Amino acid sequence: MNVLVSLAVFLVFTGALLLLRFRWPLFSTRARYRMIAIACVVCLVMGICAAMKWSTVYPWLNAACYLAAMVSYEFFIIVLFTRLQPRWLTSIIGIVVIVPLLSASFFLPISGLTRESMATVDLGSRFFSERLPWGFGGPQTSGTDLTLYYRSKWLPWMQREVLSSRYYGGQCDAWAAYAELQPDHRSALMVCPLWPGQTTGPVHPGVWGFK
Repeated sequence: MNVLVSLAVFLVFTGALLLLRFRWPLFSTRARYRMIAIACVVCLVMGICAAMKWSTVYPWLNAACYLAAMVSYEFFIIVLFTRLQPRWLTSIIGIVVIVPLLSASFFLPISGLTRESMATVDLGSRFFSERLPWGFGGPQTSGTDLTLYYRSKWLPWMQREVLSSRYYGGQCDAWAAYAELQPDHRSALMVCPLWPGQTTGPVHPGVWGFK
C-alpha cells in the first residue's frame, strides 16, 4: 500500500508541475524568481544533508523534505528546461530524465508520509538502529534496510547515518536483522539470522566500521 500511495503522491505533484508549465507565462516576474529561488534553496539544503548523511528523527519530516527535493528537481526539468528552444528536443530530454524517477528506489522514501512505525532500537551512547521494510510481495522481492544513526547531543532531533546494510528476504530473515554496538563505539556487529530450517546462507554476521 505504501508503494501505491508514494506513486500516487509523486504523480499528483508531477501533474501539478505540468499545469504550472503551461501557465508559467501568466505569473509575474517576481513570482517566477521566488519559485526558482525556493527550488534552488531546497535542492541545495537537501544536497548538503544527503552528502553529510544528516536527517531528522521524524520519518514523516524526512519524507516531506525528500518529496520537496524531488518536486524541485522536476520543477527545473518540467517548468524551466522544457520551455527552452527547440521545445520538441528539450521535451524529449525532459521525459528521458523524468521517467527514471518512477523507479521504486526514488519514490519509496516518500512512503514515510504514511508509514505508521519502524523498528527502532537504542544501542547506547546515542547510537540507534532502525529496521525499515521495503518492497512488496514474497520474501524474494522484499526485505529490510538496517541503518545505524548517531543522534546529536546538542540537536536531539537530528541524526547522522553511520552504517547501513540491506537484507533480502530470500537470503535470511531480514525482518529479524539487528545490530550490536561494539566497545570501541566505531563499529557494530550486523546480524541477519537465518530462517528456521535454513542451515547455510550468503549473509553472515560481521563487524563493520562506521563511515
